[in-house]
Amino acid sequence: MDVTDCFLTGLKKQEKLLHCITIVNQCIEGKKYLAGGIVYRTIIAEAYGIPQKEHDIDVIIEQPPATITLPAGWTLTQNKYGNPKIISEQQSIDIMILSNHHSIMHRKLTPSITHYLTGVPFSIQSLVYDCDEQQLLGNAGIDSILTKTIRINNYEEALYDAHLRNKTLIELLKEKAESVGFTPVYI
Repeated sequence: MDVTDCFLTGLKKQEKLLHCITIVNQCIEGKKYLAGGIVYRTIIAEAYGIPQKEHDIDVIIEQPPATITLPAGWTLTQNKYGNPKIISEQQSIDIMILSNHHSIMHRKLTPSITHYLTGVPFSIQSLVYDCDEQQLLGNAGIDSILTKTIRINNYEEALYDAHLRNKTLIELLKEKAESVGFTPVYI
């Protein structure tokens, strides 16, 4: 199975997501990546026919934008992490600036997509779609999808995430796996 083809096929079926990508491309210059549930849930739905809940749209950018010019009907605000959030009546897009990512700051790393991928809590999250190159990046995330399993990708970040959600690490791993119909791997 080619996970990039699955993503692109699934992407074509989501007018709302395609519209959001167009908005982000118009508003923000520079390299952009789709990240989070919108990426892996689109692939899982397409590859395995496992229905997925609608998920928010997360876009990673490498540099803080000098300006964000919004089309009519869109408003700029901030999310709970202080990053830009673009909203309309129907949609919202969280813009994550790499230098603001918890794991990158905590590990005192140079902001890069590679460091982002090694710093997300779970393997399924270690996956992004490069909007410019139209390709998926993240071997751990791709492997997770191919094996239908979810592992801890970064132990410290997984513990941090569990703490924020007032759950144990095992509870959170199990919950994440069940949410997409995969098997949790506890080792």
